Amino acid sequence: MTQVTLTQPLEERLRLGHPWIYADAISVGRSGAKTGDIVEVVNTQGDWVGRGVLDLDSPLRVRLWTTRQDVAVDEALLRSRIKAAKRRRPFPDAQTTGFRLLNGEGDGLPGITCDVYGDVGVLRPDGVAAER
Repeated sequence: MTQVTLTQPLEERLRLGHPWIYADAISVGRSGAKTGDIVEVVNTQGDWVGRGVLDLDSPLRVRLWTTRQDVAVDEALLRSRIKAAKRRRPFPDAQTTGFRLLNGEGDGLPGITCDVYGDVGVLRPDGVAAER
């Protein structure tokens, strides 16, 4: 997996839950990484900080998905976070048939939003990286 390096001391903020790493705070170098790739984030000393999705076309260069080294960013993680988000929502019921099912970073799904209108779900990825 491709490594990218923080150029600013953001480790603590990221460990506390901030999910974004801006373009000016990270170096991709000559890794050959592409938008949508899952990358390992390390600090300048090479210490592992987190894992996220790279977006070379966005000011939000990496959207961090985990700061736990034992958590893979894969379909299983995506499924578990979608299920957890669904459990947190008290909807739908007879009066409420329109609601936000997935709230991106708030549900641990950076860049992914899903609204439900009746029996239709509208998935909105925020950029090519989230789409991939």
